[in-house]
Amino acid sequence: MKKKVNHCCERLLSLLLTLLGFGACASLKSCTISAAYGGPPEEYSVKVIPSVLSFPAEGGKGEIKIETDGNWTITSETSYINVSHTSGKGDKYVEVSVTENPIEQSRYSKVMVVGTSNSVSVNIVQDAGK
Repeated sequence: MKKKVNHCCERLLSLLLTLLGFGACASLKSCTISAAYGGPPEEYSVKVIPSVLSFPAEGGKGEIKIETDGNWTITSETSYINVSHTSGKGDKYVEVSVTENPIEQSRYSKVMVVGTSNSVSVNIVQDAGK
């Protein structure tokens, strides 16, 4: 009788796991659940203020405000731009610094702030050097 009860429990558990999307298990002994369902990933848009930072030829520091409820990362396409934080979560002020411009032309670049559902660029403009 005990074996028959165990067999029924195994079949019920197998059916339940199949209905929940975990697939069928041959028996309780061989059944391993290795997946967890946490729902779909949340998507948060990111907003950055301001969209342009201007610097003198000598270089300097500026600040951007990141507004989001989710995670974000920042990338820069040039070596003369540095940011105080390259990733984070939620609202944050990030310092952007630019080194001295040694050339006699203005420099234009950008930093990208990437959120979970969008990305925003901040244009960096620096006056010409002497």
